[in-house]
Amino acid sequence: MRNTVYPTDDELPGGLRGYGLNPQSEEFEDKTILNPGPADGAGAMISDISDLGVWARALYNGDLLNPETQRARLETQPLEGLEGAWYGEGIIFGGNPTGGGIWGHGGTISGFSTEMWYIPEQDATIVISVNRSDEEMDSHSGEVRKAVLTSLFPESLPSG
Repeated sequence: MRNTVYPTDDELPGGLRGYGLNPQSEEFEDKTILNPGPADGAGAMISDISDLGVWARALYNGDLLNPETQRARLETQPLEGLEGAWYGEGIIFGGNPTGGGIWGHGGTISGFSTEMWYIPEQDATIVISVNRSDEEMDSHSGEVRKAVLTSLFPESLPSG
């Protein structure tokens, strides 16, 4: 992973711009200048799409963990309120628990919503990055993920 950085100030690299909807004015506001420090390991790092693809595969395969730790983290529990989704230790599974599905995680930070998923049966990685995240920090990348999966990998869609 050569294109991942841990920022030391509130300037994002390159021409990245993130936006959030102001509920009072109903206008989009530029959220690009932010201090990612408070998010620390939960969102302060900045990666490009190719690095997130590498990380999604490594997250599922456990490339950086011993096999016992990896087996334990893939033992998932149903995610309350989300049919067809289970949560392990830092990883989500969506699909059919008897076979087929996607593994990964998503996240938001002011102005940005990103998801990265790995489909083991296809050895395929999907990374979705949307430059919008509003005050409530709801994901705006989920609809894009569903459209990509429906089009390219319908057998990997979560059953719920």
